[in-house]
Amino acid sequence: MFIFEMGNLGWGQIAAWDFTGVGSTSLPVFAATTFNSGLVSTSGANNITRGATAAWSTANNSFRTTGFKNEGISTSNTDYFQITLTAATGYTFSLSTIDARFAGTPSYCISPGVSSQFAYSLDGSTFILIGSSQATIGTPATMTQIDLTGVTSLQNVAAGITITLRYYASGQTTTGGWGFYSASAGTNGLAIGGDVYAISTFTGTGNWNVTGNWSNGIPTSSTNAVIDGIATIDIAAQTRDLTINPGKSVTISATKSLTVLGTTILNSSECLILQSDATGTASFIDNGISGAGTAKVERYLTMDAWHYISSPISDATANVFNGDYLMTSDPTTSTGWSGWIVDPTTSLQVMRGYACWKPTSNSALESFSGTLNTGNTTITLNRTASDLWAGWHLVGNPYPSAIDLTTAITWDQFEPTAYFWNGSSYLAYPVTAGFGTHSQVTPAEQGFYVHINGFYEGNSTLTFTNTARIHNGEPFLKDTPIIQNALIVEAVCSANDYSDKISVHLNPDATLGFDPGYDAYKLYGLGEAPQLYTSIGDTSVTCNSLPFTNRKMTLQMGFRCGLPGMFTLIADSLGTFDDSTQVLLEDLKLQTTRDLKINPVYDFIYDTVDDPNRFVLHFKTPTSGGTDPKTIQPIQIYSNGSSIYIRSTDGKIPAGDVTIYDMTGKEMYRGTLISRSINRITPVIADGYYVVKIVRIDGVYSAKISLVN
Repeated sequence: MFIFEMGNLGWGQIAAWDFTGVGSTSLPVFAATTFNSGLVSTSGANNITRGATAAWSTANNSFRTTGFKNEGISTSNTDYFQITLTAATGYTFSLSTIDARFAGTPSYCISPGVSSQFAYSLDGSTFILIGSSQATIGTPATMTQIDLTGVTSLQNVAAGITITLRYYASGQTTTGGWGFYSASAGTNGLAIGGDVYAISTFTGTGNWNVTGNWSNGIPTSSTNAVIDGIATIDIAAQTRDLTINPGKSVTISATKSLTVLGTTILNSSECLILQSDATGTASFIDNGISGAGTAKVERYLTMDAWHYISSPISDATANVFNGDYLMTSDPTTSTGWSGWIVDPTTSLQVMRGYACWKPTSNSALESFSGTLNTGNTTITLNRTASDLWAGWHLVGNPYPSAIDLTTAITWDQFEPTAYFWNGSSYLAYPVTAGFGTHSQVTPAEQGFYVHINGFYEGNSTLTFTNTARIHNGEPFLKDTPIIQNALIVEAVCSANDYSDKISVHLNPDATLGFDPGYDAYKLYGLGEAPQLYTSIGDTSVTCNSLPFTNRKMTLQMGFRCGLPGMFTLIADSLGTFDDSTQVLLEDLKLQTTRDLKINPVYDFIYDTVDDPNRFVLHFKTPTSGGTDPKTIQPIQIYSNGSSIYIRSTDGKIPAGDVTIYDMTGKEMYRGTLISRSINRITPVIADGYYVVKIVRIDGVYSAKISLVN
């Protein structure tokens, strides 16, 4: 996932005053010791000054007055301290915090203390108090940090506007010795947090990445971009804020991207254009969109093919696909599909997936024009056990960028697995396992299948957030677990190049049963495409995670296709296995065995009457050196009804800790085991599959169980 360089967005100090060494002699004003270069500092603009009745009074390391009274706080008072902030030409600023430290005479700050409050003004005369007053007792004292991010007038302040901040105090005597104080060198008595950004304006018609098109250089993460021309992006561009002026536009070329770390302001119809062609689609990530304008998102679809898609705008209708054939999933029908959507005014639901057949008679690009989806998006769907396709729904990525399925997604009662159509077959990514036949990346506007857990009936809500968004072509810079003992086998048909894949993951966290989030059901594709699968009991699966419980494991691999002919099996990710582990493919029809580590490609001739259970996968580790202690399980974990049993099998009965997780990884129960041969636990949790983790002094053990109350 692309990690953005935040520049100054982290709200640093833009103005601060360290009063160390001053205050014992006359100090009517004092210049800031920290002052951002993007702020006006000439002619005393960086000074802290005093109101008419807040004259200097002596105190070391302080900016103090005896002018503060006990008359309460009012913006009409003339006993105040004051600072001003003005952006220099070509800059803008936003304020985030105020921090202040005080000291004074003990009598002024005895209980109930000194009331302190700041106020702001946009014109230097009309002041608005910020929040509520704060009381501090004693000296020295520190004020609780003031949050300014919710004060709209103090955000995105343009050059030419001066923000005036005043500090007011009211204590316990009529002549207070009170003011800002620095306890030591490097400690600010007053600090203003925020950020200052350069502004660069694009004019003319041309490329975003040409310096001469900008007034203040090509935008970066700490630059606000203003578009006053026709700009085209053919790089991975980014900016802090983006404003597209009326009648102007930004076009992001296919496969290129734009990241706006701040606010995007659109002022015209289709002023932000995301292009698409056979090479890919443009990508856009925002942090909030405003203005009366709209965006246009193109979508290239190959002809004579099915595509699963989802709308990137909130107000799309079926008219986007005028001339195509469109439908969506419906688990109540015999096919699992709705009828054709023929009314062009039919609204396309955000996060719902749609299947589109693109005929050769309609070569035009599909274009979504409207308000881009951003922020948290949800879709609520239902599972009714009597439905023929109970719990199966086509959903989709609602954003004009890719998303990472492992990040900031709430699955509720949906199994955390996504199923993708590749044009002939379905690929899957089980999120909990972190390994499958598809990656964790869901492309922009991509539709995919999800399934509500078979233990559950009722509504379930799937939630995506902005945090999940990524630019598809960028590297993942976050920490990801290292996958071990994971195999992918691909079958390719020489007659039409259709393909299918399975994955096998020897995972100690999985069980021999079907584990939602680890395993993925087999969804069959086109009849003329090869279909690979393994089995868990009577269930055919595309992704199979299971523990490696012995030094030798065999796994039947099913294969079938509606066409006879030449096919190729290709093994991948073999490097995830230890050098000593053998991965073998056995062809029962030809009675041959292939070491896939030596030759991962196997060609064979298939006839439609062949036994589908033709192939066997073998996983072997060396037998020398004795028995692997990891294959001996000293405890047995199982369930019966609503209870879980933990039984010692090795004669040892040490105590330990037990934790129960649901299939999304959420902790549901935590407790301890007592030192006896069998422990029984009856947690108060709902029916379903769970993972039980036991931590004892001799090791960590886990198993998947099911509970039925």
